[in-house]
Amino acid sequence: MALSLPYQVVVAVALAVTAVFACVHLAMVFLHVAPSNTLTKQNGQAVDDWVYPEFEQNWKLFAPNPLQQNVSVEVRAEVTAADGTRRTTDWIDLTAQDTEAIRHNPMPSHTQQNQLRRPWTSTSTRTPTSTAPTDCAAASRSSTCAGSRCSASTPSPPSRTPTCAASGSAPSPGPSPRRTGAPRSRSPPLLPRLPVVADHRRRPVCRRGPEPYGGGPMSTPTPTPAPAPASPRARVREPFDRRLARAVQTVTGRSLGPYQSAIVRIGFSLTWLLFLLRELPHRHQLYGLESPWSWRMAERLIVDNRAFTVLMWSDGRIWFEAVYGLAVLSAALLLVGWRTRAVSVVFMAGVLSLQNRAVFVGDGGDNVLHLAAIYLVLTRCSRAWSSTPGGRPARARRPRRGAPRRDPTGPLLWTVLGGFLVAATWFSDVSGEWWMPVLLWVLWLGNALWWLVRRYAPGEPRTLLDALANLAHNAALLVLMAEVCLIYATAGWYKVQGARWQDGTALFYPLHLDYFTPWPALSELLASSGIMVMVLSYGTVIVQVAFPFTLFNRKVKNVLLAAMMLEHAGIALLLGLPVFSLAMISPTRSSCRRCSWWPWARGRPGSGTGCCGGPRTGRCPSSAVRTGARPRTLVG
Repeated sequence: MALSLPYQVVVAVALAVTAVFACVHLAMVFLHVAPSNTLTKQNGQAVDDWVYPEFEQNWKLFAPNPLQQNVSVEVRAEVTAADGTRRTTDWIDLTAQDTEAIRHNPMPSHTQQNQLRRPWTSTSTRTPTSTAPTDCAAASRSSTCAGSRCSASTPSPPSRTPTCAASGSAPSPGPSPRRTGAPRSRSPPLLPRLPVVADHRRRPVCRRGPEPYGGGPMSTPTPTPAPAPASPRARVREPFDRRLARAVQTVTGRSLGPYQSAIVRIGFSLTWLLFLLRELPHRHQLYGLESPWSWRMAERLIVDNRAFTVLMWSDGRIWFEAVYGLAVLSAALLLVGWRTRAVSVVFMAGVLSLQNRAVFVGDGGDNVLHLAAIYLVLTRCSRAWSSTPGGRPARARRPRRGAPRRDPTGPLLWTVLGGFLVAATWFSDVSGEWWMPVLLWVLWLGNALWWLVRRYAPGEPRTLLDALANLAHNAALLVLMAEVCLIYATAGWYKVQGARWQDGTALFYPLHLDYFTPWPALSELLASSGIMVMVLSYGTVIVQVAFPFTLFNRKVKNVLLAAMMLEHAGIALLLGLPVFSLAMISPTRSSCRRCSWWPWARGRPGSGTGCCGGPRTGRCPSSAVRTGARPRTLVG
């Protein structure tokens, strides 16, 4: 149904605001990850204020050069006995303990890979050998810190030894063609998607001369060959206002990419759930009171960077267990798609709270999860493969005798979340930037308004809210896809600048680092082949740089997607980073099938897409299409 003029004005304003905000956000993120330029020098503070702390970008995966040495951290302590005497312990090799725990472990813990390495590389001096004192909290074993030291050893690449200076630290792993068709037709304007029909009218018959009396051979006219029918693609471009109206209808009339958003939801919730279950025995060392990054230190950091975390509301063990349990529960419920509007908010709160509590133990996979959790709350990710609206149970909730079916679970759930929101507003000084409570209030009030409109105003008001929800979903999914392109483009651009990636020996070094070799024999076997190391090093750079430019070519894109998934599978196995690899594969899968981002992609021959960007199975996850009605539109 078409909306009346006042409602169309509301949608137009919302569309303009959303478009401007999405463009500004992507521009700020691009300037943040781009090399230093005139704009970043003049507006660097504004860019940092926009990006930090919740939209931080860290995609320099072993770039511009990978870590080229093994750093061994040793500590000793000065212990004071009960009688007042002091004694100094022997040196303890903390790196050797972590290395032993990583060996033959397919899924190492953050306490073994990141808890020591990340703080050391962030705070230590950048020299191969250092004797600078360190905080005893890093060791978490002694009462008084006497000192620390580290030693470094650099592996030699096969067949030749390139000259390279061993650095004391390196960036931690972070996720760190125009389509040409037939020429434009010069025929008169026709309706879109209609072929140009040839003119088959017969011309007047012309005779060569007068016929002889009594008949005789008559000159037959030479038939004029009819012009060949033009290709369906050879049509005149539509007027601008027609294309603009159709674009508005596309982004507001339905939620695009239902299967792609469902893949993103399932991938990220599964990644976070596996991570939380893996770290269950180490949860107190990572985010609790036993963490080397103590609660007081985290409190001081949160006051300074204004990151969102509910763990700063209390330092009690019961509160920590409740937050961790809710994080696990929300990940499991989001995985099956139960009440995703509410559960996605709890999921975001759990991800941000735990990760912002201890900033020195995360890696690139945690960074991707951090961003995806924020974007997911704006998507309608339950339109496919879920147990809530859009799925099979949606038909079961339809009233049989005309009376609306009572659903006490939804209002009760949102009432509980309202109490949580009041608490978040009360603790606003330790609840992150000002926009985080505002976002939570907008989500809560928006869903309350949606519930009221469904009950008491099912006409144009519901159509308006549905259009606004579709607009927010499509914008968030577009930003997420652009974020994926920035991830791979940035990682590839920075790798190109590194000397080790240029000479094709970059992959050799990570395969000899203690922190990234859970299977030493397998890593040594791969690193022993100089040709294989060179091919994989160059292939990694080519795939990452080329990925954003292949989104418009389906065949090339599918080949690169398969190559990238194999690459991440190798990273998970050889480098012991399964959580990072799974987190990177999840958003990449969102572009496996062409979703109807472009108005001309819908129903296109050979595109393999149906009405909602999914396979042509005759079914659409959208409730309006499934019931036989046309999707709601704004322009008729």
